[in-house]
Amino acid sequence: MAAFAPFEPRPHVAVGVSGGADSLAALWLAHGWAAGRAGTATALIVDHALRDDSAAEAARVRGWLRSRDVTAHILTAAGPRPTGDIQAAARAARHRLLLDWCMDHGVLHLILAHHRDDQAETLLLRLGRGSGVAGLAAMARCAERPPARIMRPLLDFRRDRLEATTRVHDQPWVEDPSNADPRHARARLRAALPSLGADGLTVDRLAATADRLGHARAALDAATDTLLGRAAAVHPAGFVWLDPRPFAGAPAEIALRALARVLATVSGADYGPRLANLERFISGRPLRHVV
Repeated sequence: MAAFAPFEPRPHVAVGVSGGADSLAALWLAHGWAAGRAGTATALIVDHALRDDSAAEAARVRGWLRSRDVTAHILTAAGPRPTGDIQAAARAARHRLLLDWCMDHGVLHLILAHHRDDQAETLLLRLGRGSGVAGLAAMARCAERPPARIMRPLLDFRRDRLEATTRVHDQPWVEDPSNADPRHARARLRAALPSLGADGLTVDRLAATADRLGHARAALDAATDTLLGRAAAVHPAGFVWLDPRPFAGAPAEIALRALARVLATVSGADYGPRLANLERFISGRPLRHVV
């Protein structure tokens, strides 16, 4: 946690808890860290309402934690169930619920339990989608997502270490059946990783590659900041004036990243448009979809 300092006196951190071993390990580690600073760790249990037994499962996890004097709340997703790319839709809904709770309660720090295995899987998923450097850098250790910052302090640790930590705390956990459902791309990759490791694509090597790409992403972000400082002016009405001259003289990668950031800012979307559309726009070719 020292890497994320400074913190306020008596820090209050929220921890996203799925009920799995990794998120419960993150909770108990965060609870001990906060208690040592006269602070608080609050468990936020997201019920995606995607399975008939999800509400009872969330209530069971909350009961475990409250019996051990840990503050825990259930956040339930509303609206119709997603029909396509269910895991991506669930992830977006989960982040929205967690950050909304942080905003409503004035909590500045949100801990997520992503670990080294998750990082390796994310790199492979994004490689399969043709992502650029930003996507292949996978998950950032710290990301500013107002009103809170998302912290991932466990990215250096393997899944089995976190399971061992949960056992040491005598904490049962639940297994989400979707994690092994071959209909989901991440589950298929997880099952394939042991055989990929025989050819050198081990979890540790993949995660280390994501770390290196993270350094490259940081350098590209700095160059993008410089370009936008010269080329972009935000209007109070909600649009952005762009001076094409700095764009014309910038490397293509930086121009694409700057344009993506402008479009995400104006639209309010979590992510910019697909790289293929940006490349077509920059080159002057017709777009396949409206950006």
